[in-house]
Amino acid sequence: MTSRKVILETSARLHFNSLKMNQAGNRGCGGIGLALDNPVFKMEFSLDGCLNVVGGDEYVRNRIVFFAKRILEHIGVASGVKIEIKNIFSSHIGLGSGTQLGLCVGKGISLLFGKKVSLEDIARSSGSAGVSGIGYYAFKKGGFIVDG
Repeated sequence: MTSRKVILETSARLHFNSLKMNQAGNRGCGGIGLALDNPVFKMEFSLDGCLNVVGGDEYVRNRIVFFAKRILEHIGVASGVKIEIKNIFSSHIGLGSGTQLGLCVGKGISLLFGKKVSLEDIARSSGSAGVSGIGYYAFKKGGFIVDG
């Protein structure tokens, strides 16, 4: 087993409002959002004999396992990965933790295995950014986002 590793960090984001759209792009809502400098998720990805998530609370570990299994299947890799949570922010407080977590896990695993997977494919495979694109664009570009 090699000692290759990937460290990724993604920020929280705020979603100020939802704008009902016409289901363009299979999303139901647009809106205005802002990527934040803090708090952040920070995770370290390394090769392992099985899927192993270390750190955080049980809810977050279970979410990471869910996202990891989906991206591993998507990229056709049966190998294991260790994901060590270095920093985390609370779930369900309006900071986009689910989308940011799914995109971070998908990107980290893709990079670890040297797979060129678009962020759009990662979002689809993880089930992220299905309602609004604010979290997707906060992860991709950061800054102030108008999704419409």
